[in-house]
Amino acid sequence: MQSTKTRDFLSGRLHQVDIQSIEKELYKLWEEAERDQGTSQVTRACALNFIAFSHTGNGHIDIEDIVSEISVKHPSRAIIARAEDLQSGEEALDAWVTARCHQVSGKPRQQICCEQIIVEWKGQGTRQLVSVVAPLTLPDLPTCLWWHDPVLNLDVIRPFLCHVDRFIVDSRRLSEISGANALLQLQNLKNAVEKGSAVYDLNWVRLLPWRQALAESFDIKRGHLDVEDLDSISSVEIIEEGGTDDGDGKVTAQTWLFLGWLASRLSWQFDNVESADSIHPEAPTTVYYRLNRTGIKVKLRRYRDPQNQNNKGRIRELRIKLRNEDHSVLRVWPDRVSPGLRTALLDAHGNIDDEDISHNPKSQIDLIDSILNDPVKPRTFEEAVDAACAVLRRMRAK
Repeated sequence: MQSTKTRDFLSGRLHQVDIQSIEKELYKLWEEAERDQGTSQVTRACALNFIAFSHTGNGHIDIEDIVSEISVKHPSRAIIARAEDLQSGEEALDAWVTARCHQVSGKPRQQICCEQIIVEWKGQGTRQLVSVVAPLTLPDLPTCLWWHDPVLNLDVIRPFLCHVDRFIVDSRRLSEISGANALLQLQNLKNAVEKGSAVYDLNWVRLLPWRQALAESFDIKRGHLDVEDLDSISSVEIIEEGGTDDGDGKVTAQTWLFLGWLASRLSWQFDNVESADSIHPEAPTTVYYRLNRTGIKVKLRRYRDPQNQNNKGRIRELRIKLRNEDHSVLRVWPDRVSPGLRTALLDAHGNIDDEDISHNPKSQIDLIDSILNDPVKPRTFEEAVDAACAVLRRMRAK
């Protein structure tokens, strides 16, 4: 029969431990759990170190639940690292441990369990926090850090970098505070990570249906056009969802990522950019590219819709005009009835042809899961970031 201490540990209840004795306490708890198994069989599993970083007040329960769900598909030693900035000179370090268990399908008496450790630091910087978290990672296993924080400050991040193989951020979340500068911060992080490590973006994964829809539209077997028509693009308009509280018409990270992907994949050479000014703050941003000697104009703008506050920062519509066809416009937009995208080739009188491309919107857990399933360095994403940042840096210099 299981003791109360063992039952609490295996049920996910947090057990506070001395910061210097985390490994020792875990060893004792597992030893007691194995001894007190009774009719249930408990199996420890770990194939990954998964660190989730957050400042206090950024939704701790949400993080714990998400980390627990991730451990079902990716057995891991999960470390939730919390930080609270204190300028008073006071410092404090606390730690808690528990186990996250789930039943094995078809075997009601067998449980797979993973460790979850919470380390909370109150003070300045993150070096003290990292000095505790880094030794807790298990050797010879990949280490993934999920940055669940709306600010990407390299001074705060840098102590983690030499201990991490995969660094996961969400540029959409970063854009809530930094706007388009989120991409510049992302590029700085990409350039700062250790050799062999890589940065991954949840917002990039959200763009996959849009990238697939556009690619399939230029596949004559599945879409409306032929691959050779890619060289005939004369103009592009990308419209982003915006809320009623936006101070200007500037688009955010997802739109810039999509533009960066388009320009880098089609070998467009950046020429110039015209952005909104103080006189016309809501005017679209216009980016000019060249392909050989041919010009391509891209307009980026926000559409303010008070009914779609939850979709702020997401692409609303894509329109591409072809040079060879005076009235041909390829349109891609979300289907409002079912989860999917629609594509249509329009002429002066309306639709020539349209098609549904189904996809299911991914939850945050699904987005992280897809990254953990594909550890390949995301070269296409990195090139998209660099292409977008070339434009953003020109805008900043003006």
